[in-house]
Amino acid sequence: MQVDSPRNVCRPLPKRLLLSHVATETRRDEERRWNVDMGYERRGYGGGANRFGPKPVEEGKEYEVDIKEISRRGEGIARVEGLVVFVPNTKPGDHVKVKISRVSNRFASGEVIQ
Repeated sequence: MQVDSPRNVCRPLPKRLLLSHVATETRRDEERRWNVDMGYERRGYGGGANRFGPKPVEEGKEYEVDIKEISRRGEGIARVEGLVVFVPNTKPGDHVKVKISRVSNRFASGEVIQ
């Protein structure tokens, strides 16, 4: 035994701490969580299959759209069959003809031609 002061007697810690059932289960759960296959191989990054399906617009084609909203960057927002199309230099209420310049997974960008 170690004595720090006359009233405080420090006993040595046991060589092996016993963990409660809950602590043991938590540790096992954590080990399972880290050893789980995350499936990154299936998902892929970038060049994988297009999980958003076919797009209702094509690059280079022209569409007539109504600008409904304005984006944070100040571009007009229109929708063609649900796909968001960003159109610069427009405002809500405009009815414009747009040529699609870029099609992405979730949105498209276009330029006003009329």
